[in-house]
This record gives sequence, C-alpha cells and structure tokens, in this order.
Amino acid sequence: MLARDWRGGELGVLVMALVLAVGTVSGISAFTTRLQNALEQESHRFLAADLVVRSARDMPDSWPLAAERRGLRRAYTLTFPSMVYAGDDAMYLASVKAVSDAYPLRGKLTFSAEPFGPVSPAASGPGRGEVWLDSRLFPLLDVAVGQRVGIGEAEFLVTAAARTEPDQGASFYGYGPRVLMHYDDIPATGVVQEGSRVEFRQLYGGDAFGNISCRLGDSDSFLISGSQTGGLAHALPGHFTCVDEIDLTTNSVVAHGPVPPSSESLTHGAVYALNPQIRCVVHGHSPQLWNRTVELHLPATVPEIAYGTPAMARAIAQLYKENGHPRQAVFSMLGHEDGIVAFAPGFAQIEALLRNQLSSAGKA
Repeated sequence: MLARDWRGGELGVLVMALVLAVGTVSGISAFTTRLQNALEQESHRFLAADLVVRSARDMPDSWPLAAERRGLRRAYTLTFPSMVYAGDDAMYLASVKAVSDAYPLRGKLTFSAEPFGPVSPAASGPGRGEVWLDSRLFPLLDVAVGQRVGIGEAEFLVTAAARTEPDQGASFYGYGPRVLMHYDDIPATGVVQEGSRVEFRQLYGGDAFGNISCRLGDSDSFLISGSQTGGLAHALPGHFTCVDEIDLTTNSVVAHGPVPPSSESLTHGAVYALNPQIRCVVHGHSPQLWNRTVELHLPATVPEIAYGTPAMARAIAQLYKENGHPRQAVFSMLGHEDGIVAFAPGFAQIEALLRNQLSSAGKA
C-alpha cells in the first residue's frame, strides 16, 4: 500500500511539504536569533556603554570604585543647556555635553576638522581647554576652528566640529546645537550650580557579551554557550548546547540541547575545522584590543564581512593559512565592532593570550 501511495504521488507531496515546513521553520529560527543578537549589540552602541546610570544630581563615588574593583571600564558625561558666546555680541543657546577621556565605551564618536567637512572617527573627545562645536554653530557665532568661545566664566579653544555621538538622542537635554567639552573643565565654567537643569551619566562597560565553546573528544562536535547567554554572570549547564554539524554552503547548524545555539556557531565550527588540536574558542568584545588591531599586529578579517556568516568562516580559514597554521591565536573581526576571537588547545592558554594582548594594548 505504501508503494502504491508513493507511486500515486500523494506521499511525495506530503514529504515535500514536510521538508519545506522544516526548512522554513529552521530558517526563520536562525534569522530571528541573529536579528535578536544584532539588536542587542546595537543597543550597547546607542547607549555608548553596556550599562548607563542617569541622575539629575551627582552620584556617589563608591559606584565607580566598585566597578573598578570588578575590572569594568568607566566614563562620565554631563549634559546641560547653556549660552555659548563669541566676542561681545554673538551668542546662542546650545546643548553642552562634557565627556571624560574614556567616552565612549561603545559606538563611535566622530568629528571633522572643519564645519561640514569630511567625517573622521575619534578615539576620545576634546582635551582640556578645548571644545568641539556643532557645524551649525560656526556661522551662528561667526567663529572658525582655532578661535575661542565662552561658556559661563571660562573660554575655550575651538579645535574641531562635533559630528556624531553614539548616544546623541539619549539625553532629555539633547536639543539645540551640540557643544562637546572635557568633563574636568566643568568647574571652571561656573555654570553648574545647585538646582541647575543637568543630567549626570555614569557609563560602564566590560569585555563580556560573547560566547565560549569547547570540542567534544576527538569529534567535530562542540559544546557552545547558547543564544542570549553572553551577559550572564554565572553560566550553568542549562546555558550550553551541543553543535553536531555545521554546513557553510547552506549557512545551517545542527544542534541539540536546552537552548538555541549561539549565532556565532558557524564561526566556532570554522575554527575547529582548522586543526584538531584546537579544543577551545572564546569570542568576546574588547575595544582595547579591537581599536588597536594594527598596533598589536593582530590578524583581522575585513570590515565588509559580517560575523556569524559563511563568508566569515572562509575568511578565518584564509587568515589561518596566512599566519602559519597556529595552534593558538587571537584575531579581530573588523566587521563586528569590538569583536575578538581567541582559540587554543585549552582555556588556560586562551586566558594567557588575552592577558598578554591586553597588557600590550595598555602600553600601545
């Protein structure tokens, strides 16, 4: 009867429908996982940090000290409206933002040497005694780069045009043309007093939000942290899943476990395929290393290649060949902001590799 139904075509239609349904569900699941991960990563850029604390008054010093003990990076901003003046007659109400040296912790701060000129990324904001003006303010105040403007009781040298900030729309006081200044110059202005309309922000960032994996025995299978587990302080067995197979041609992953596999599973699988002696892979986010990829001579994939894609897997294989088939290494993914991957025969070697690179980055 089965053979007769098969020849009749009904079973063939049913099988095709099942294959199509399973393929559709698998494809949608993979797409939504990657989309969720991308949105989470973008949210950190919009905050310019992993965590932000806002207040209308200055916050306790104990919070940054506690963060420092935990190895977290910190930055500070203060936003307030103020008149900015040039000479005796020109003045304009602007949104002034004071930023510390470490700002931003995530995302990109950009400037231009001249108003409306070519945009360049900045490693940090203005120095002490300097300001960057919104391009619109130059004609409104009739000033140019190299001249001086006043804010409150202090004068500042205009050194650039402020273009974009990752958290530009996050402040209630973000209306009007922007003026960027250094956080340590706030007292000299005399503008911020008791009762002033201000917004203090403490920004915190770490090198987490990634995933780890390890090879299972001598097979090509590996255990990997599941999707949306990168921010957990403590990982439990239920936060890991087993990847049995990856297929670069179809951009698919076969896995089983209590949680969906990470969207980086293709990247991890591609690394394991390079050498059977590679037994552990760690993917994390480190601005210190990523921003110094060239200075540290780190191998890197090109910016045009997105993470978690077959193209990334092929680029990793090419990097591996170009760098002498190492058993352990650290490389940057320039198409994935702050993205760093380390691999080795064991987690102890990965820890040593990352500590050495971070130490070198601190001296760069």
